[in-house]
This record gives sequence, structure tokens and C-alpha cells, in this order.
Amino acid sequence: MIDKKKGAVPFESAPASNTSAANSTRIARLKTIAADLPGNDVETQRDRVLTALREGPLSTVEARRWLDIMHPAQRILELRDQGVDIDTTWTLEPTDCGRLHRMARYVLRVGVAG
Repeated sequence: MIDKKKGAVPFESAPASNTSAANSTRIARLKTIAADLPGNDVETQRDRVLTALREGPLSTVEARRWLDIMHPAQRILELRDQGVDIDTTWTLEPTDCGRLHRMARYVLRVGVAG
């Protein structure tokens, strides 16, 4: 247990879920990617991440929950090592228990002039 006297910040409650049509569509698409690219070998996991990134930003929670990738940060690192240009932004997102956590959101950079 964390001692609050030492400056620990209590967990924030997550805001009420605002499931929208766009969110439902995104989840359905991530599930399709996972079904189309089955398997747990690292190459297949990287393929799932890259496929999802080509369609938009991908958070740690989304990668774990819908793409069955338990260590998304490692897959992102491997893709970067292969030359894929991926940015990381930080967001607060609720976990399944409803608490906000600082999470990475990955964005594929395309067409960036160097």
C-alpha cells in the first residue's frame, strides 16, 4: 500500500464511458485486424500493430485489449528499429477497473520530409 503522507496521489476515477459510433467502429476494426493476423509470434504482433497504426493512432490499452499484444511498447521499439517512424504521445485513459492511467498513444508518421 502506498503511504499518502509521502506525497502519493490517489487514483482518479475514470469519467463515465462515452461510447460513440466512431469508437465502436474502431474497436470492430481492431478485432478484425486481430482475427486476420492470428498468432502470438513477434512478427505477427508487429504486423497487427503496424496495420492498426496505418488506420490511426493506437493506445497501449487498445493494443492489449483488442490486438492481443501484451507488451506493445516492445513491438513499437522493434518497428522503430526497422525504420518505421512512430511518435509517442501521452494520454490519460481508463483501465478496465475504471481508473485513469498515463498511457502511450502511438502515431504512425507518414510523408514527413526529412
